[in-house]
Amino acid sequence: MRPTILIVDDDPVLRRALARELRQYEVLEAEGIDQALTRLIENREICAVVADQHLGDGLGSDLLSEVKRRAPWSVRVLMSGALPPEQDDLDGVLAKPWPFAQALVVLRNALSTPIRA
Repeated sequence: MRPTILIVDDDPVLRRALARELRQYEVLEAEGIDQALTRLIENREICAVVADQHLGDGLGSDLLSEVKRRAPWSVRVLMSGALPPEQDDLDGVLAKPWPFAQALVVLRNALSTPIRA
């Protein structure tokens, strides 16, 4: 069974591009915070959440804080086109636009890091 990754971005083109790059994983998608939290409740197999910082219904960093509370086993990666706020407790940060294969490298590194409680 392949690890399950949740990609959260309100831009469907970017979600699909990231899903293609991460195709070695089982990829679920969400367009915003509410949908992402629903997916997290519905699928306890999600081992990583990759969220854009600027979503139509809030901030990705706020979503990832909630993911930490609800699913502490999940790796959390923030995507941002600008320098994100300092996030010491994130498992990874992916700059947008990301160079080819960079998303895969960031996610692999984050997944290989021991989970912090």
